[in-house]
Amino acid sequence: MLHKKDPSYAHSDDLIRCRFGAQSLKNFPRIDAKSTERGMNRSKFKGRGMDFSEVRNYQPGDDARHIDWRVTAKTQKPHTKIFSEEKEKPIHIITDIRPNMFFGRDNLKSVSACYIAATLAWACIKNDDRAGGIIFGQNDHKEIKPKKSSRSVLQIINALQTFSETLAKAYTEGNLTDDTYSLTKMLSEARRIISPGCSIFIISDFMDLNDQCDQYLFELAKIGSINFCHIFDSFEQKLPKDRSLKVGNSDRQINLDTRDRLMRVKHEQLFKYRLDKLNEMRTKLNAELLSFETNHDYLNTLMLHYGGGKNRNKRRPSFAN
Repeated sequence: MLHKKDPSYAHSDDLIRCRFGAQSLKNFPRIDAKSTERGMNRSKFKGRGMDFSEVRNYQPGDDARHIDWRVTAKTQKPHTKIFSEEKEKPIHIITDIRPNMFFGRDNLKSVSACYIAATLAWACIKNDDRAGGIIFGQNDHKEIKPKKSSRSVLQIINALQTFSETLAKAYTEGNLTDDTYSLTKMLSEARRIISPGCSIFIISDFMDLNDQCDQYLFELAKIGSINFCHIFDSFEQKLPKDRSLKVGNSDRQINLDTRDRLMRVKHEQLFKYRLDKLNEMRTKLNAELLSFETNHDYLNTLMLHYGGGKNRNKRRPSFAN
């Protein structure tokens, strides 16, 4: 007899299957690499690399081994071949699985975050880059150093399942504490860990994004390209009218009377503040901003940015299967 999976946390076998969706992300972003390892990303520096770049007039100091004798004979002036150096870049995927992410009508933000993180990690490996990550839970975090191997992705996946399952159990058993990582502390820890020359994906609902985060975001932007992955539930964006909603966990629940117009307006203003703040930081940091609504297909959103269009023909694993 088949048992239905618990939808309150991400399951590793489903996250492994995200590699099929990652194959569609053919335009995964690249940046100028600053690392010294060879890969698929061309450095802006010209030198004795592996890929031919151009032919130019010979200059004193150029390597005589790279003289293009055919062009030299044709022009009667010495020319040399210039090569662009290929270097790989590390990609750091920062995933927020704190208690604020345990919310959603049908699909939880915490589970959605795991699917997005796993898909990005698989896309990274597919593009011959190094995949790494930092997963933040209620009061702990796990670092996976970037490596160019599927083993690194599996380490990320195992951590995603562990942290999301731990969060689900904490809610069920009423073991949540007030000693929770703030987004400021998350970014501070990420800045301490991450090395220059990388792409940085921050997957979160940015519930506690504030001016204190700015310093660390600016510091991260100096060492890599920032990509915000904003996850939200439609109830956070706008509450339905004339309904009584139960919100909470197994131990404590409260009723929200959405007939209260003032309450609805304040609720919408809080969401708008976070979105405006994200857009402001996107502009200041020259960053990317991707928005994921929990009840929409996350892969379609990724396809719009990195695949050239919506993925209408392929199916993804359901969040709650």
